[in-house]
Amino acid sequence: MKIPLQITARNFDLTETIEDAIREKALKLDLFYDQIMRCRVLG
Repeated sequence: MKIPLQITARNFDLTETIEDAIREKALKLDLFYDQIMRCRVLG
């Protein structure tokens, strides 16, 4: 991705485990299409 991943947690604590899982899944997106500009995750 050209712009860094944005992760925002609302009403719960964002643990390192959850953040790592989100980052891992977001990296897989590049396998399908390498021109992704950004990714935002809101939970």
